[in-house]
Amino acid sequence: MTSVHDKPLLALAVLLLGAGKTVAQPLCDVLLRPAFHYTTEGLTVHVVDSSVTYGLVTDAFWDFGDGATASSNPAHTYAEPGTYRICLTLSTTEGAHCSSTYCRDVVVPANTCPLAQEVWFNSANSLTNTGLFTIGSGLDADSWVWEFGDGTSSTDTAPSHTWLLPGPHFVTLTLRLGDCWSSHGQWVGVDGNGSTCGPDLFLDFTAELNGTTANFQPNLIASGVVATQGIWSYGDGNIDTALASVHSYAAPGRYQVCYLVGALDLANQDTCFSLVCKTIQVNDLVGLGDRIGRIGGLTVWPNPTTNGAIELRWTSPPVNAHILVLDALGRSVWTKEQPLLSTTTLHFEGLARGQYLLTVTTAHERYVQWVHFDH
Repeated sequence: MTSVHDKPLLALAVLLLGAGKTVAQPLCDVLLRPAFHYTTEGLTVHVVDSSVTYGLVTDAFWDFGDGATASSNPAHTYAEPGTYRICLTLSTTEGAHCSSTYCRDVVVPANTCPLAQEVWFNSANSLTNTGLFTIGSGLDADSWVWEFGDGTSSTDTAPSHTWLLPGPHFVTLTLRLGDCWSSHGQWVGVDGNGSTCGPDLFLDFTAELNGTTANFQPNLIASGVVATQGIWSYGDGNIDTALASVHSYAAPGRYQVCYLVGALDLANQDTCFSLVCKTIQVNDLVGLGDRIGRIGGLTVWPNPTTNGAIELRWTSPPVNAHILVLDALGRSVWTKEQPLLSTTTLHFEGLARGQYLLTVTTAHERYVQWVHFDH
């Protein structure tokens, strides 16, 4: 296995960028995913680089929309309030040149809002390079705007958006309530396929899971192009260049796995690539002696349940969670993406009487609890 700081990914980039005429920008948008968070304090904006670069060494260039620029994570003070378009450009410093730019419209308010809302939103994956989004419950707003990181935006309450390529995309939601603005951005992984080769290069893969170990088998069909080196990205910070790959994850959870294959179009003296991404659920091998953990602030009631329904009672701020139910043999029998609110009711139609393992996984914690269904 190769770490993200080794050279195979850069070698593939150099090959495709150096030989190709039309592939350069799409490939740069795969390898470099610039993004940033920001906060405002009076007329001062603080920006923090949140980019994904897959281990490629880059330089950053900031443009604050008022003529000022910088090359680090700076704080910038504007002369007057208003809406400014801040852009972050990442450029590679080794091999063939590659760059990608991400921009956000930032509102610098005339007055500091002391009670700005903590914005959050739900997201779901539709498997076709498309994400589905809804504003978090309990948030008040006079207006809002979604930005999808590719230059497009939406003012719908629950928009859907389709990208040209799968993989991670930085999505932001900005709410306005009176004269106060609040914004939140997060990486959203969308599954699907994308290609600059058209029908000449078909790419897919399967994943066989055994506990925390996954066996990946590619399915590649090339017609009119010559496939070159492929790169696996396992979603946990590791990459690999093997054709068929076995990877062990350090912990259970949901991981987006992507496979990128470059190709040479000898007839047109050009290059292209295909990218496929899928999200997998990695589970522990479950037994009666397995450890039981608990997220602070989460309780399950009733247990046992007699009507096939349980309540999750959550005392912390709302968060997105992945809920999974396993039978006593460790097989997945029910799964759902669900925001944790103060009270969340789950209905488990069709589960037979018996004991099941309930796991609730947030971005930072995991809850595991045996639940008995007595109905």
